[in-house]
Amino acid sequence: MLPDSIVIEPPVFDPVAAIGIGGIAALIAIFVPLVLTQGDRGRALCWLLVVIAVMAISGGLASTGVLARFDLFPPPMAIMIATVVVGGIGIGVSPFGGGIVQQTPLLTLVGLQSFRLPLELAMHRAAEQGIIPVQLSYSGYNFDIVTGMGATVLYVPMELDFRGTCGGYGTSGGSSA
Repeated sequence: MLPDSIVIEPPVFDPVAAIGIGGIAALIAIFVPLVLTQGDRGRALCWLLVVIAVMAISGGLASTGVLARFDLFPPPMAIMIATVVVGGIGIGVSPFGGGIVQQTPLLTLVGLQSFRLPLELAMHRAAEQGIIPVQLSYSGYNFDIVTGMGATVLYVPMELDFRGTCGGYGTSGGSSA
């Protein structure tokens, strides 16, 4: 049986977790659009504005407590998650998203995923401090750290191969021999 009410209290503040999670999110929010638009300032600015708007809206809703309202049906958090998922899929399958994938080298796409390693370490710390549920860390059900480690490990040999120093096979599209 469900309790009559759910009381959500603010978690303890941990600067390492806050700077780790918030700082990495901010860096990725700025860096990824710049990289994926490959110097097209107009597209980069458009992406940055969209990313800033999404972060500002979700941050504003979270700070007012709206996202913690699980007494409403559907919960506002579920609406936000569904909107972000549908929006992400929509952008990914759109001609805009397809263009980004076609124009961005595999090396760049793999390298960008390395952000997950320090992020997952910060999230693990947050879980240890009771700031986030343990299920969101690699101690629970989140294994994004494997993606981050894999991207970090793969990036160096891919970079070497991309430059043609390892025989030219793989990412560069063929043999340089």
